[in-house]
Amino acid sequence: MGLIRSSAALPFAGLALALAVQSPIVALFLGLAVALGQGSTPRYAAPWGSRALQGAIVLLGFGLNAQEVLALGQGTLLLTAGTVLGVLAAGFLLWRLLQPPRTQGALLSAGTAICGGTTIATLAPVLRAKPEDTATCLALVFLMNAVAVLVYPALGTQLALSDMQFGLWAALSIHDTASVLAAAASFSPEALETATVVKLGRTLWLIPLTLVASALTRRRGASPFPPFILFFLAAVMLRTLLPLGPDFLSATALASKTLLLGALFLIGMQIDREAIRTLSPRLWAQGLLLWLLASGAVLTALLLVPGLSGA
Repeated sequence: MGLIRSSAALPFAGLALALAVQSPIVALFLGLAVALGQGSTPRYAAPWGSRALQGAIVLLGFGLNAQEVLALGQGTLLLTAGTVLGVLAAGFLLWRLLQPPRTQGALLSAGTAICGGTTIATLAPVLRAKPEDTATCLALVFLMNAVAVLVYPALGTQLALSDMQFGLWAALSIHDTASVLAAAASFSPEALETATVVKLGRTLWLIPLTLVASALTRRRGASPFPPFILFFLAAVMLRTLLPLGPDFLSATALASKTLLLGALFLIGMQIDREAIRTLSPRLWAQGLLLWLLASGAVLTALLLVPGLSGA
């Protein structure tokens, strides 16, 4: 009886720690540690992980205001579109060249193009990705985010980038929003302001990409779009059209992050030792090369075409 109680208490303790630390990568690896420690995956991990993930994505929609994106200049909008579409195309070419696992390659390419872990988490249920597919891509993205937060401000200073140039570079080539804002804030308040709005415009590309992926991967006779995607779109529309108060937006943002942390913990709990042995170094090569290409291409465009950054 004591062993059963101990086994049941371990996941709850791990989840509580993940929510307290407030770190996506910590949540993922805490779930993995619990799974390896217990040697089996509880039956509740998959369904509740899916529900938490979908809930987090729906609430994320309240943070996306399309009107703010339309206020950006034409040059910035074109650069954002070119970056997203270019990274997706380069990801496909690298996938053909390196041949990593198909679903993992698709998730990583989309995450690099748009919004890192958020994009991966959104597309994972659409593509019916396995837990190890999602976890592997998330781990790689979180690692590159950590490097970017440390390296980008130093490089921006060495290259004498303007505040707007750095804000654009960070917003269009660092994966996740939190890491974009952390890097931009380390550079200057003005860079942070630019990066915040431009990153929002990049994140909105998640909507058409998810709709296309849903339509292409739907099962025969099923709805082309999962219900949570429709709720996500409704949340974006409400955020754009209605004057939602700051308290409501803060509450939905906190709830979204909390659900995402819980979902990542439960995803980690679904990974076993056999899945770890099958991790593909080809995927890691694809992810690193794609990020370097994206970062280098955006930086080159900003340096060679001053009008893109308003210089």
